[in-house]
Amino acid sequence: MFLGEYEHSLDSKGRIIIPARHRKELGAHPVITKGVEGRLSIYPQEEFLEVAARVAAIGKRGARERRAAEGFVGGAMELEPDKQGRVAIPANLRRYARLDKEIVIVGQMSRVDIWRADDHWSRVDNSDTALREGGDNLVEIG
Repeated sequence: MFLGEYEHSLDSKGRIIIPARHRKELGAHPVITKGVEGRLSIYPQEEFLEVAARVAAIGKRGARERRAAEGFVGGAMELEPDKQGRVAIPANLRRYARLDKEIVIVGQMSRVDIWRADDHWSRVDNSDTALREGGDNLVEIG
């Protein structure tokens, strides 16, 4: 299970360090791909295959869904972490997520998301406001 937020920097070679607590669970060949709302997502290989199958089914609903599914699968790449836990983020994925120097790595239960820091913190502000305000539809959270 992937949890937590980790602030990191993208190095001059386009690499990031995967948090140590996530490395083992991601496995030797995790898969990175485009996610919704401009994020990147890293999956353990088996989880990626399951998600890709669901995405392929969604892609049959219409043209927009098909294009999104094509981007999800077509943008995917297997990563090879080095001994220090660094992985190179391909240039096309860095462009998609508008990654610059500062990034945030966020555990999302079954995957790890990578956000441009400014985008992530803006989303966190909105999420915190929604939690504080609550509402009938959020009562089950606790």
